[in-house]
Amino acid sequence: MAEKHSKKVTLVDQLPQVLTEVEIFTQWVVQGKLAELGIDVKLNHCIDRFEENRLICSEQDSVVEADAFVMALGMKPNNDLYKELEQGEIPVEMIGDAVKARKVIHAIHEGYHAGRRS
Repeated sequence: MAEKHSKKVTLVDQLPQVLTEVEIFTQWVVQGKLAELGIDVKLNHCIDRFEENRLICSEQDSVVEADAFVMALGMKPNNDLYKELEQGEIPVEMIGDAVKARKVIHAIHEGYHAGRRS
């Protein structure tokens, strides 16, 4: 939005750092790009509520006004199928995003090793 449409962008994250699960060099590149584009980064902000064109973060008594909001709220594992299959007689092993939401390379690696063990 900032680069292609010249919009003012504010990134709000409840974590103390942007991109905590990537290597430091990628963090540096992304942080540099955020600064280059003039993106306002608000860390340690937990979204409390939305009111019309405003985002309210109660802990910091912070308000972000906007015409539009794009939300990327993270991922959490879904292991419902594993729990169901675990009740059967065939051995199963939990891998990939059922364990923890991560990159596809982790699922491939875990799937390879699970296959070798069986």
